[in-house]
Amino acid sequence: AEVAGSLDYAPASIPIVSTVTGGLADKGFGTAQYWVDQVRGAVRFADAVTTLAAQGVTRFVELGPDAVLTAMAQQTLDEADTAVFAATMRNERPEAGTVVAALGQLHTAGVPVDWQAFYAETGANRVDLPTYAFQRQRYWIDADRPNIGRMAVDLPPIDEDAAAALRQRLGGLSGVARAQAALDLVQEQVAVVLGHSSQEPVDADRALSELGFDSLAAIELRKRLSAMTGLSLPSTLVFDYPTCQAIAAYLDGEIGAGGSASPVFAELDALETALENCDVMGDESGRITARLEALLRRWQDSRVMGGIAATDNDFSYASDEELFAAIDSELGVDSPTVPSSGD
Repeated sequence: AEVAGSLDYAPASIPIVSTVTGGLADKGFGTAQYWVDQVRGAVRFADAVTTLAAQGVTRFVELGPDAVLTAMAQQTLDEADTAVFAATMRNERPEAGTVVAALGQLHTAGVPVDWQAFYAETGANRVDLPTYAFQRQRYWIDADRPNIGRMAVDLPPIDEDAAAALRQRLGGLSGVARAQAALDLVQEQVAVVLGHSSQEPVDADRALSELGFDSLAAIELRKRLSAMTGLSLPSTLVFDYPTCQAIAAYLDGEIGAGGSASPVFAELDALETALENCDVMGDESGRITARLEALLRRWQDSRVMGGIAATDNDFSYASDEELFAAIDSELGVDSPTVPSSGD
């Protein structure tokens, strides 16, 4: 407090969302006490991201040494199909390529980019593209390029009709053919997430951690597979099924069973929405809590009695930070330390 009091402060010149309050910063932002609270208080990151979304923000860019906050923000706005998340740096990936990939993703998402400034003094200029759109002649430079990977999350739009058609096509295949088709799908999406330019399939039995997966890549793969298949996949998909072969077997089982678990997830989503919009207090709130706890106990007891033992790692009540740390730990990735506070 003494050090903070010795500094000069001024009000913010642009709108800022505070991770101290989780809302828009007020006049207190330019005081020593605010920054004392910033150091001592809890980080309300999820509240801050939710506030940004409520203010109409749909483009999120992380400026930092890795994509930890990008993953956390994406998890916070998991159902926001229009939100775009870009990380300008990724651990163990080329810095220049990462920034360029983020700029490209933001450009395709409608964010203005000053490309003239970007290409200044490089000699680059505009060229005319071929006028015949159906000639299907490649104009890419066929030269060896460093694999800069996909440094930003760019997910395909959800197409329910296409997802249903894919499930129907796979469901109509024989067991062996369906398993191979599921594996091809997983390998293709893993290669996209990793930014592989080669057409060679990734090793089906090699751990994804050895292929370079981190928590952000794990989330992106789950979302891609969910969008393509229409299945409600668990947030711990890569943690529970750490290879392409294991994920493909899981998808094969879900598709072969007609996605039997999907209705349950849909009902849980509806329940979650109802609870978020529920404005109750006192005894009624206590009764709802007791009912939910009793329902959870019965579910857990039925699973144990049915011979399905609970796993050692229970993520039912884990925070986003704990979940990302667990995934990274399982993948063998060192999670960057998330500061205890900060905007």
